[in-house]
Amino acid sequence: MKIVYIDLQKAIQETSTGKKAKKDLEKEFNAKKAELKKKEEDIRKMNEDFEKKAAVLGLALVPA
Repeated sequence: MKIVYIDLQKAIQETSTGKKAKKDLEKEFNAKKAELKKKEEDIRKMNEDFEKKAAVLGLALVPA
């Protein structure tokens, strides 16, 4: 009887298919990260604009 041990993490890291899959996942992750960062910045700007307009109109901002 033979027992075989396969280190899947090592196999993924060292094979061309594994390297390509990792590269593809990193590319997708970075794209999503950039998209979220842009949305965060847009929301921050919208909040600043709202606060400025509220101050001009004399509205009190009450935290929820």
